[in-house]
Amino acid sequence: MNKNSLIAEVAEKAHISKKQSKEIVETVFESISSALESGDNVQIVGFGNFKVKERAARKGVSLQSKDSIVFPPCKVVSFKVGKTLRDALNGGESCDCDEDEE
Repeated sequence: MNKNSLIAEVAEKAHISKKQSKEIVETVFESISSALESGDNVQIVGFGNFKVKERAARKGVSLQSKDSIVFPPCKVVSFKVGKTLRDALNGGESCDCDEDEE
């Protein structure tokens, strides 16, 4: 599913126009992005958690020149699926396969 198909699905299920749906979807994405940019975690109960993590600097090799390079530290967004969604993906059966992972 891409953004346009999400907008169409929201419009259909909520019985609103695609224009209204687009505004809602974009507002949700902007709100999540803004929260993450300011360092907040975003928790949507039953769906999952978005969290900004700091990735440490790491060494790599340039594929073209074969020289060693250092990738600088950076921030990345991680997503951990919520229990309700995880169970739905597993046919409604409870799954605790990644409870300890973060």
